[in-house]
Amino acid sequence: MPRLTELQVRSAKAKDKGYRITDEGGLFLFVAPTGSKIWRVRIRKDGRDTAISLGEYPAITLKDAREARDEIRKRVISGQDPRREKTRSPTLKEVAADWINAHRAVWRQSYIDTIMQRLGTNVFPSLGNSPIAQIEAKQILDTMRIVEARGALESARKTLSMLGQIMRYAVSAQLIPSDPTRDLHGALKKRQQGHFAAATTKEEAATIVRAVRNCNSALIVRLALDFLMLTFVRPGNVRHARWEDFDLPNKLWRIPAEQMKMNRNHDVPLSRQALAVLEQAAQISGGKNGLVFPSLRNRGKPLSDAVFVVALRSAGIPPSLSCAHGFRSMASTLLNETGVHPDLIEKQLAHISGDRIRAIYNRAEYLEKRREMMQLWADMLDELEQ
Repeated sequence: MPRLTELQVRSAKAKDKGYRITDEGGLFLFVAPTGSKIWRVRIRKDGRDTAISLGEYPAITLKDAREARDEIRKRVISGQDPRREKTRSPTLKEVAADWINAHRAVWRQSYIDTIMQRLGTNVFPSLGNSPIAQIEAKQILDTMRIVEARGALESARKTLSMLGQIMRYAVSAQLIPSDPTRDLHGALKKRQQGHFAAATTKEEAATIVRAVRNCNSALIVRLALDFLMLTFVRPGNVRHARWEDFDLPNKLWRIPAEQMKMNRNHDVPLSRQALAVLEQAAQISGGKNGLVFPSLRNRGKPLSDAVFVVALRSAGIPPSLSCAHGFRSMASTLLNETGVHPDLIEKQLAHISGDRIRAIYNRAEYLEKRREMMQLWADMLDELEQ
């Protein structure tokens, strides 16, 4: 049997199904559909063939794998059973990192950040350091029940879906025999279908504004929540906002396409009140670099996707009245009642593609009209607060 070469190992490409390329002495490289490459050595003990994992390439080189194979074979010849030796199984957190790295070339960074935030908040505290081979369905369900108890039913559903993808990745890499999440289909509570909860009257909106601006959350959280209300973009846009995306002299926030749902750049005119919030945020961060609203624990990471929900609930706003995403509906409803042209509102919500915008405004005038609308909205919020 010809020996493997470093070039063959390095050049091995992923296929629709996992496959192996063999070396001498029972050593082989398993290439998963995701592109991960796992070294394994096959031994025969007590009449049974067993494959022992040696680690992932390129962390484990071809030379390293051969040395590990030779050591294992010596133990077998001397009567030892490597299967019964305590070997380190990769943790869920480690496998999740490998899974993300396998998709990094095709996933947006904002999506990766969302995955890490969701796993870091909902999963890693209880299961992150557990060997993935030892995690059972009941442990996963218990973890998801904790998320559900916060009222974050949609977050629980999305988190479980991510876990399923990680587990299937582990199956393809031959780290576990099957996906433990497959038995949890239908086990989670279902979110009631319909629109996001939102204030739709001035009285309800006034309650929201006062609660947001007087809540006891950390200042950076309160500022981010106020900024979200003032701009009524999606919550993820605020959490991932970076100073380099702001044209402050022109009072404009240019959200890059990779952070937008429709993968198109989106300009947000900034009111005086929104600019004042940014100035306060800059004083907290000590400058205008990196994230505008960084995590309380790590300034290099964005706020958690659960932080707005927690802040609203701690301020006494029930789930039936508003959620962070509901600020968009609140703004749309109240602005429509003032007689603002629907196209302006829909453009600010990033609901209308450029070729559908009516020709009643040229591009520059359209932006100026939206500036007026955003200032009107900010003034309305101040009035509602009184």
